[in-house]
Amino acid sequence: VHGNKIPVIQKLFSSCKVQSLQTICNRPGLLLYEILNELFNYCFPMLRHINMDIEEVEDRLFYNKKYEKQETVEQTLRIKTNIFDFQRSIRSHGYVLEKFVEKSKKYISKQSDRDKFLELIEYAKEVNMSLDSYKEAINALHQANSTLVDYRVNQVTKVLTIIATITFPLSLVATTFGIGAEGTPLVHSVGGFWKISALLASGALSMLILFRWRRWI
Repeated sequence: VHGNKIPVIQKLFSSCKVQSLQTICNRPGLLLYEILNELFNYCFPMLRHINMDIEEVEDRLFYNKKYEKQETVEQTLRIKTNIFDFQRSIRSHGYVLEKFVEKSKKYISKQSDRDKFLELIEYAKEVNMSLDSYKEAINALHQANSTLVDYRVNQVTKVLTIIATITFPLSLVATTFGIGAEGTPLVHSVGGFWKISALLASGALSMLILFRWRRWI
């Protein structure tokens, strides 16, 4: 969506006012070529910008250990959207130009002029190939980011599970001693608190050693 003011088109028509370009502007075939050529040239800075965005995401993922996961996800999705919109708008241009060259022989008879449009077809293919390459790259980075996020979530879940596994039996033992029923060992003995604390600490340490031996942590 735009306000019908495309800079490259405005620049071209302004140039047509110059005497040296009036010949081109008076020939519809060459004028069409110049318009399309300017539009294709306008695509390449956009491709470079997309490539820079992809490289920025790659740097964040693999070289910045303190990268913001949410920001990276949002940037990745934005790049994927930009590539999709770009592809959707330009994918059929090569096919349309091929059909145009095929059907316009009687309007563009000079081979040199036809070669210009064949050059545009190559531009269209180059743009589409670049977009396909960028699409594969950003999909791979998106997958890598998802893998890193899943790994970190799994690490946090593992730590929380280990903490819960250790604290639950210790809480059960502490609650049992806390009942204070008659005949409960250690409760009413001298230094009972410290003995119970040592027992709980020994249990926690034993479970940590077991988890370490099993390579769970």
